Amino acid sequence: MFSTAYGLFTQFGAPIVFIAALIESTLGLGMVFPGQQIISLGGAASAKGDAGNVVVMLLYATAGTILGDVISYVVGRRWSERLFASRFAQSLRVASSMMEGRARWLIPFYHFYSVTRSVGPAAAGALRVPFRIWFPLDAFGAALFNVIWIAVGYAFGATLLQDNGTLKESPVVRVGLVVVAMAWFFVVRHLFERRLREVRAAEALASTRETSTSPDVELALREQGQHDSINAR
Repeated sequence: MFSTAYGLFTQFGAPIVFIAALIESTLGLGMVFPGQQIISLGGAASAKGDAGNVVVMLLYATAGTILGDVISYVVGRRWSERLFASRFAQSLRVASSMMEGRARWLIPFYHFYSVTRSVGPAAAGALRVPFRIWFPLDAFGAALFNVIWIAVGYAFGATLLQDNGTLKESPVVRVGLVVVAMAWFFVVRHLFERRLREVRAAEALASTRETSTSPDVELALREQGQHDSINAR
């Protein structure tokens, strides 16, 4: 799989990262498409001189991410009711909770987890976050996300990738990369799941309050009615 993906860069060059970034950032596809890995391979290919300048690679990747985000934002703004009734509903609620009120500064950072990266722009559209506010924050996050992944790929290519497209035999580095990748995955997943629990707890509390206050409201109305009747007499 690595050799096949890397071969795409030697054949087609930098536009591959544009396509990968576009697919991954478009609503829902990032959950199943390994876009960030392909973006990193683009950085590795740049380090070996097989896909052009690394700056060009970064521009292609960022443009693809931004375009996919804009598509998702428009979808969320126009079809929010359908999205919240779909299988993306729970993820949309979590992403939405990250962008309400003063928490909008978190918008750039939803790019760093596959779930929120896929539904975050749609959630912003569904929340009617003004485009003039959302777009600069999202574009900044897209640029930061791609800078990090391409830089990681560039370092990977410069240290481990050989001219024939194979990896140097370095068990220590390979194990280290696996450990870092797994640690990152579990940390971000933990943060996402904690936020998900908070959203569910808030929804349960709101539902409980509605149920518990309804009889009180009815009783108050009755007492008010009795009081008005006495005064009328």
